[in-house]
Order: sequence, then structure tokens, then C-alpha cells
Amino acid sequence: MSDQERGGTARDIDTRQLSEDRLRRLNLLMNSLLERADLEEKARRITAELVDILDADFARIWLTRPGDRCESGCAHAEVTEGPHVCRHRDRCLHLIASSGRYTHTDGEVHRRVPFGCYKIGRIAAAEEAGFLTNDVVNDPRVHDHEWARRHGLVSFAGYRLLSAAGAPIGVLALFCKHELSSADTVLLEVIAGAASHIVQTSAAEEETLNLVRQVQHAQKLESLGVLAGGIAHDFNNILMTILGNADLALSSMSPHAPAVDHVKEIEVAARRAAALAKQMLAYSGKGKFTAEPIHLNEFVEEMVHLFEASISKKVALKFDLAEDLPIFEADATQIRQILMNLITNVSESIGDRSGSISFSTGAMDCDREYLDSASAAVRVGLDEPLPEGGYVYFEVADTGCGMDEETVDKLFDPFFTTKFTGRGLGMAAALGIVRGHRGAINVYSEPRKGTTIKVLFPASESDRPSEGRRTDGGIGDEEWRGEGTILVADDEEAVRAVTRRMLEKLGYQVLLANDGRSAIEIFRDHSDEIVCVLLDLTMPHLDGEQAFREMRRIRPDVKVILSSGYNEQDATQHFTGKGLAGFLEKPYQSATLAAKLRDVLRS
Repeated sequence: MSDQERGGTARDIDTRQLSEDRLRRLNLLMNSLLERADLEEKARRITAELVDILDADFARIWLTRPGDRCESGCAHAEVTEGPHVCRHRDRCLHLIASSGRYTHTDGEVHRRVPFGCYKIGRIAAAEEAGFLTNDVVNDPRVHDHEWARRHGLVSFAGYRLLSAAGAPIGVLALFCKHELSSADTVLLEVIAGAASHIVQTSAAEEETLNLVRQVQHAQKLESLGVLAGGIAHDFNNILMTILGNADLALSSMSPHAPAVDHVKEIEVAARRAAALAKQMLAYSGKGKFTAEPIHLNEFVEEMVHLFEASISKKVALKFDLAEDLPIFEADATQIRQILMNLITNVSESIGDRSGSISFSTGAMDCDREYLDSASAAVRVGLDEPLPEGGYVYFEVADTGCGMDEETVDKLFDPFFTTKFTGRGLGMAAALGIVRGHRGAINVYSEPRKGTTIKVLFPASESDRPSEGRRTDGGIGDEEWRGEGTILVADDEEAVRAVTRRMLEKLGYQVLLANDGRSAIEIFRDHSDEIVCVLLDLTMPHLDGEQAFREMRRIRPDVKVILSSGYNEQDATQHFTGKGLAGFLEKPYQSATLAAKLRDVLRS
């Protein structure tokens, strides 16, 4: 056998051994990809093995994220010319694995590549079915020849990762300092196919896990909401006693008495506690709710001075208010609370550094996919999905520290805070308010990249102008007194006692009942003399609704004022159209009680 023949035989044997070695390593890679690991780890294993088997300079994998697009701040958002022109900013690729010379995945340019941008984006956009060159320093499709020459790069290969339906879901690419052979490309095609399968399998597993997490998170938030609502309701009963007695004490004291200032301080503290209870009720979705037409831009413009007073002097506040916004129906006080909570939170995220807060408004048509992408926390407790259609929104974006995924997941938990202990009800209350208005919240945040929070409310079908915001006046005649007998039914002894003293001071005789059953018995015995019933909603034996129904059977014209620590909308939903005379939200004071009785008994 000649030397030439021996050399050829040796080369054939080497090639076969290399192929067998590659097949063995390919099998090992496939087995490792079947092990339990997150998608990023599996992608890293693929790129690491490619670098090792093909002696590549570096290898990378990008994947799509459904619903993603280039937002302001993306390195590609302003690119408009050149070989890397952005044409599909509504779809982006995200770098999730990199091995070889480059192992980081957070570079400013290549960590996020829109379809059609750079060679990676063009491969994904199917403008090029595949990309293979063994002459990167001269190939016109490679935009940075000097960079390739500087690093001694010779070849590049890129492959689309496809779903079972043939849709692009990512790109696998590598650079080498040697030419790629036909055998190399066969191996790359096999691994690209395997990577596509792994991505789809992992995505399905991740979707299942996300659904489980969402259900668990929803259950937790719902439980916390019930707990918060129950605590706030009981707390309001206690505050009713404190505020009521303080009010009675002040009315019986000389304005110059030494104790007046002390009693006023008790009143102030009790009102602050009542405000805290309202925040808890707002989180539970049972906060006070008085809807009125809201013109968002006018509303925001009225609050600009409050925003400016609430943020650091180092923070620039920018506004971008869209014109001709439709109105929406909402509780003005609660919308103010959301706006102030958001502005305060984003300002604190910037801290003592210089930064900016951008506040924008707008209107948009929301389809089912967009509404379903809203924070899962918003959907807790809703009887039906958020309706598709027109929404009005405001968006607050900051240049602060941003949040990781774990922090975003806890953002709406009551008392969760990244600040000092004792804070953390603001965003929880905002969540409850949005749920109560059947709106949506979307949160976008990355560490060191800032946070954007968009709050949406259903646009009103009516374009009627706002009639102005109501202000509650006093009772008009502070010396007004009533006459007759009033039945007070409440299971809290302290509430019964303070309400009786308030009513007696107003000139009424008072009958007391500690539950629904005794209220019915007393009412039956004294129905002719009772001019009004002050009825608690939640009582043992018979609750307020059942007691009301029985009283109406005994005397259909009875005037009943329902009282509760919950809001009017929630408390009276089962009394609509049944002749309820009025509602009093606890805690209330003598003037509020007198005004309500005067209105009810004079009507």
C-alpha cells in the first residue's frame, strides 16, 4: 500500500471516529436536556456543547417572548437605517444563553434584537432561511467586518428555531475561527432541531407552572383580601366607639376647658386610623366607591402641584397627555389615591439620585390577549373576565432602580415593602381600587432599568361632561333636633352605647337590640312608635338583610338606615329596590348621624 493510500485510509478512519465521537456526544447532550432544569440552563448546555464539539469561538441562543416589543429605552428603538434596520419592533428576540468567548447575556445591543434587525433578526424574520458563510470578513451580510477581522473570525452559521406549526421562536448562532464543513452543518441542523423541541417542551412546562403559581398567588391574595376586609370592618366598629365618644365629650365641654386639646388629638388619631382602615378595605375591594365622570387630563392637571411637592427636587417630572380622551366612571378620591401612591413610589425608587418620572395618558382598544396579560392579582375576585373594548389609561415610568421578577410578584401584597418596616399598603390599596373599578394594571420592570406601571379603566359609553365634584356640607342647622323613638340594632355593645347617647342628645328615645332576632321582637312590640331603625349589616342569629325583610313584612313603610364598616356599594347590593331609606358608613360622628336622620325623616 502506498503512502498516499495509507494517508487516505487514515483520514477516512479519523473522519469516522470523529463522527462516532460526535454522535456519542450528541446522545449525551440529548440525555442531559431531558433532565429537570430551567430553559436557560438547557440552552446554556447546548451552546457550551457546540463550542466544545465544533471548537467555536462563541455560540448563542435567542428566544422570543410572546407579546414582547421594543419599548422606549430599548437600544434598537431609535435605529432607522443601515444593515441592522428595525422593521419588526413588535417582535423581539432575547439572548438567554452564550458560551465561549462571550458568556454574558446582558449586553446593551445583542441582549434584545427585534425581528429584521442585524443578521440574527433577519434569520428570525425569515428574510434569510438560514445563514452560513466561511468568509465573514468579506461577506456583505456581516455588518462589522473590522470586528470579525480583529478577532480572527472565519465562519458564521445561524439557524431559526421553529415551533411545531413552523413559526419562528428563536435563533441559534455561532462564530468560528475555522471553516465549517458539510458535516459541521449537518450537526448544527440536528442540534437546532433538538433545541426547537426543547424550547417548546420547556415553554409548555413553564406555562403549566405559571398557571399553578397564578392560582396559588390568586388564592393568597383573595385570602389576604378577606382577612384585610374583616379586620377593617371590626376596626371600624372600635373606631366608632372612640370617635363617637370623643365627639360627645367635645360637645359637652367648654371650648376653653383644659382637656379640649387632648380630646381633639384623640379625634385626629382616630381619623388617621379610619383612613388606614379604608386602605385595607380598598385592598379587599370593599372600599367606599362613589362613581362620577372623570376627565383624566383635567384631573391630572389639577394634581400637578401635589406631584411636584411629593418628589425630590433632583427628579424631573415630564408630562405627555393625549388629547380628546374619553371620560370614564370612577371614584375621584380613590383615583387621586392611586396617582399619589404611584408618584410617591416611583420617586422613592429613584432615591437621592437625579432622575426623571414620565407621566402619560392615553386611550386604547384592549383585546382579550392584552387584558389577560394584566397582572393576575387584578383578576382575583372578579366574577367575569375584564371586557374587551376601549380603555383610558395613565402610565408612570421612572429611571429608578427597577425590580426583579420576585419583587414584581410581591408588589401588591399588603405590607410588602422594600423600604423600612411599617410601609407597604399603598400598592395593595391601589390594586383593590383598580379591581373595584374593573380596570387593569400592567407592570414592566427590570433591575437598573426602571419601572413602568400602566393603569387602565374602562372608557365610559357616554360622553357627557363631568358635573363637577361634590362636596359634602354640614347639616345646615346645627341645633336641629328630632323626636320619636329610634331602634338601634348592633351586636357591638360599645357601638350601641355611643349611638344611643348621640341619639338622645338629638332628642330621640332609643331602643336597643343586640342581634337581628331581638331587633325583630322589639320592632314588633313597638312598631307604631318607632320612627326609624338604625340597623347593623352583620349580626348573629339574623343579619341586617334578614331583619330588614321581616320588619318590612310587619310594617311596609318602616324607614331603615343600614350601618356598616363596609362601603355603601358593597353593603347595600342586596337592598337595591327594596325600600332602604339610607346608609351610614362606620365610623360616623354626631353631625353625620343628624344629617342622615334629617334627610330620611323629612323625605
